[in-house]
Amino acid sequence: MKKTLSMILCAVIAAASFASCGESASEPAQPSGGAAQELASEAEETEAPQDYTLPKTDLGGAEINILNMHSYWGMYTTICPDELNGEILNDAVFNRNQKIEQALNCKIIDSRTGVEGGNGQNLTDLHTLGKKILQSGDDTYDVMYLSPSEMASQMAEGYFYNLYDIPELHLDAEYWDTKIIEMSRIGQNLYAASGDGHLMSYDSSWVLFFNQDLLTQYGLDMPYDIVRAGKWTVDELIRYCSAMATLNSDQAFKWNKDGDALFGMAAHPNSPDKFVYSVGERYVLTGSDGKPYFAAGGERFLQAADKLAQLFGTEGVTLNADSDDWNADKGGYVYVFANRRSAFLTAEIKTALRLREMEDTFGIVPTPKLNVEQESYYTTMMNNYCMMLIPSSNKDPNTSAAVMDAIALASHYDVLPVYYDSVVSQKGLRNEDSIEMLQIMRATRGVDMAVVYNWNADLASALRGKFTKGNSDVASLVEKYRTKIETNMEKLTSLYFG
Repeated sequence: MKKTLSMILCAVIAAASFASCGESASEPAQPSGGAAQELASEAEETEAPQDYTLPKTDLGGAEINILNMHSYWGMYTTICPDELNGEILNDAVFNRNQKIEQALNCKIIDSRTGVEGGNGQNLTDLHTLGKKILQSGDDTYDVMYLSPSEMASQMAEGYFYNLYDIPELHLDAEYWDTKIIEMSRIGQNLYAASGDGHLMSYDSSWVLFFNQDLLTQYGLDMPYDIVRAGKWTVDELIRYCSAMATLNSDQAFKWNKDGDALFGMAAHPNSPDKFVYSVGERYVLTGSDGKPYFAAGGERFLQAADKLAQLFGTEGVTLNADSDDWNADKGGYVYVFANRRSAFLTAEIKTALRLREMEDTFGIVPTPKLNVEQESYYTTMMNNYCMMLIPSSNKDPNTSAAVMDAIALASHYDVLPVYYDSVVSQKGLRNEDSIEMLQIMRATRGVDMAVVYNWNADLASALRGKFTKGNSDVASLVEKYRTKIETNMEKLTSLYFG
């Protein structure tokens, strides 16, 4: 099955001619050799036979203590499960660790802060503890999973190793998130890396869910083939949502838990930010020297604003729902979708696990392009997702790096295929189309540097306010916040560029 799926993916991705992230603010450039070849290769590697080789090294029983946190908003953040428990993903991660510990003669320890099932407070507690540990010089933790947006000042103050200086980390390998790493580095300095060893980078990826049964009921085709053809655009999404929007017995497209209006899309309040990314626009890009520069506000950015204001600001097409996901009274975005009141849902991949009790079948597709001329789909993550950092208090960073590289490598082959299955499994069945879509999204994941370091929070919030009101007049707004973003950039980058 995996070999067959890999062959299908290669053909599909090659036909779509997707591209990876580049440096242009208006349309990232296609890499040499063709993006289709690159993405097809990535699909093949994920589905490769399980005959990869771990490093041939004896670490003498070294213990690697990792600062981590318990689950965050339902995301899978565990690196070291306590035991085998029969749950397919848990057991895949547990077995991965045992394989590494036996091969490298080491012990992996996952020290999790917060509480099981924790939400925002878990992340707050993690960073509070992390900063306290760094300031005290405590060397208990060899590796830390923290959000770069919370740790920028600590990076500048020398509390972390430059990961480019540690040869045991093969950061250009397929099991590290090379596009995310590229947009996290400042010049030749990289303090935080994302890879396959920590599933938060997958669970926190933003996607579109859709109700397959509702689309069939309304005589609409599944959008999978549109995605494959490279034609899944904002206009196509608007077309679908407009066709689905129905008042039924309600008098207006306003949320009423006892009503029966059907909305095209239920949108989380942060969704416009993710669509800015998916349509190929960036707040900050880097030049050939690695120095960041402000990139928003060009002609294409304003064209994108027109489309996004139409999508998020048209009644019935989108319900700008409440972030309290299952709140019926407020119209929580997940509740609306799960209860057949919207055809589409903007959410992170992890939401799939919470939709398994739906009576209807759901599918997953990427967030859309701006237009068919855009060469690639782009998928991004939540703002504060955690990445790997190695504190400078670690007296043997090379050993820690060797283990973390092995974790990412083994995860790529032993955990990710299981993860894909567990995410899209419904009623005991595989959803091959959605697995294919997840592969495409994996190959096109990335971040905006402004989001990594939280430089653009105020502008992003202001744009959300405009788009949800159907207002695309954002040129002056972008200019208003340009200076603040450039000032925020300068505080960090001046240390490396003078």
